Amino acid sequence: MYKFILNILFIFTFFATTSMDGTVRSPASPNDPQNYKIINGGKIDDIPNGSYVEGSSTHGGAQPDYYMDLEDPIVKTYREKAKELGKMRNLSFWDKIDEITNIIADSALIGREYDDKNHKSVSKKYLKKDGNVPFSEYLYCSAGVCREYALLAHILLKEAGIENTHMYATIHRKSNYYDYDFEEDHAFNVVKYKGEEWVVDTYYVGFNGYRLKDLMSKKGITEKSKMAPVAEEHIEFRRIVEINNYPRVWIPKKRLTSKCMDAINKFIKK
Repeated sequence: MYKFILNILFIFTFFATTSMDGTVRSPASPNDPQNYKIINGGKIDDIPNGSYVEGSSTHGGAQPDYYMDLEDPIVKTYREKAKELGKMRNLSFWDKIDEITNIIADSALIGREYDDKNHKSVSKKYLKKDGNVPFSEYLYCSAGVCREYALLAHILLKEAGIENTHMYATIHRKSNYYDYDFEEDHAFNVVKYKGEEWVVDTYYVGFNGYRLKDLMSKKGITEKSKMAPVAEEHIEFRRIVEINNYPRVWIPKKRLTSKCMDAINKFIKK
């Protein structure tokens, strides 16, 4: 039975990465799109197990496409921690968000620099073989930047019972004091609280705990901007320029059995 599954996986992988004329296509783009719900855009409400998420490599970045292996043991460990947090009645809405932020920054993804050797090693490994990187790989080496932080936050917030949207946008940051002025792509999450949309940013303190509408205004964040309990003062001009029309996400319409998912995980990590 196991050999049969591996044979099916081999055939699937070949056709998922090869077009009819024999040229190799992006591994995150399934050959059978009718079996997937495809979302084009930087605003995603649900990224379930077995999904494929477009990485930054096709847009000038260094991250390969992700395979969301949420049933992997290390991912399940953090999901269970978040689930337990969600059950704690003594913790407020914002307390739970703060605890999840701490789990990500202090345990799950400690290496947070773009030149972190572990992060670069994982990304290069899968870029070199033109493959999808299992999301769990970043947890095993405990390294990630905004993309991995936001994806993990999306997963853990949901486990804690906090619905959220994963967002990917072009942002503008400027500081006269530190002499920089630039735009960059950035990933974060958005939650709803008492009728308003708030940004949860487990990676960049300048966005965390501020209202989405304030960040999307041309003035950006000012001293008059409302702050959630998790927000910190941050002396820097920052705002969201626009929500991007990527990454693309391929979400399976049918959920695979745990045995099949285990076989896929082992196959991808070879």
